[in-house]
Amino acid sequence: MDISFETLRLTPHTFVKVYTLKTEYLEAKIMTYGGIVMELKVPDRNGHLIDIALGFRDPENYVSQEYLENCPYFGALVGRYANRIKDGKFRIVEHEYQLECNNGPNHLHGGFQGFDKKIWDDEVIRYDNSPALKLTLVSNDGDQGYPGELRVEAVYYFENENNLGIDFKATTNKTTPVNLTWHGYFNLSGEGNGHILSHDLQINASQITEVTPAGIPTGNILEILHTPFDFTLRKKIGERIAELPNGYDHNYVRFPYGELPEIAAIVSEESTGIMMTVWTTQPGLQLYTSNFLDASFIGKSGNPYGMHSGFCLETQHFPDSPNNPHFPRTLLEPGEIYQESTIYRFDTK
Repeated sequence: MDISFETLRLTPHTFVKVYTLKTEYLEAKIMTYGGIVMELKVPDRNGHLIDIALGFRDPENYVSQEYLENCPYFGALVGRYANRIKDGKFRIVEHEYQLECNNGPNHLHGGFQGFDKKIWDDEVIRYDNSPALKLTLVSNDGDQGYPGELRVEAVYYFENENNLGIDFKATTNKTTPVNLTWHGYFNLSGEGNGHILSHDLQINASQITEVTPAGIPTGNILEILHTPFDFTLRKKIGERIAELPNGYDHNYVRFPYGELPEIAAIVSEESTGIMMTVWTTQPGLQLYTSNFLDASFIGKSGNPYGMHSGFCLETQHFPDSPNNPHFPRTLLEPGEIYQESTIYRFDTK
């Protein structure tokens, strides 16, 4: 595998590195700002490389006023807590913490200045006997309202030529909630090439966390067999999407889960033959069908990203877990190591 980088302008006075990781079959461009995967090229059934990741060619687009006001988190690393926390509040013992509320009355994806808007430190390392990109970040005590200094490591690597892996580690000096994910948007027919409703999807989960219209869990775990949420057997993403108000934005419950990655989902697209398999150690998987893209963002292809232009499969712990003690635990204690792994495998049919 080859790794190289170039330095590009982010703002008039700020520069970032954009790394290119290549194998014989895959190519990814990753920016140190937000750990953003700007491009992800995989082969179609004819061997042609197709960019399947929604995003922009120019780093400056990721800090434009329009993007920041309506941030879709294209391809970014998300933290300190991915997904939503109700009212931006949680308790640890007797102390209540108030986070930044950037999603109406709720906290979303780490707040106004989450990890997706930080410049990460970078290092090329050897990882499983191959070169890899390690990004590190220190989130100070009080950052967006969170307690404790959190030290985070994210490693991007290619495994077996056709797998993109993302490994997370984190440590803290005070008890704090942690939930890290990568917010990649995919279109397996090529970014900017129409909607994803005809993609075939299978999710290895028969339950979701019930949520309010604002996306906040009620605390209930719902059985979903034979409902519009049921992807236990492969079907088109769009087959029953019209039965939902906007589309899918729901956390699928994976039990059991453990220290070794297991298959969470399989997606394929007929015209390109590209098939993506998601392996993860995480207990949750958020299916999001870009319900609120409105063609205001122009992608690398020159085409606008409209509603359902991409899908996300965000491996994660459950939303609002700090306020639902029966959900898998998200509190990280001093002396513990947060560690999660996700692998995206690409094949052709």
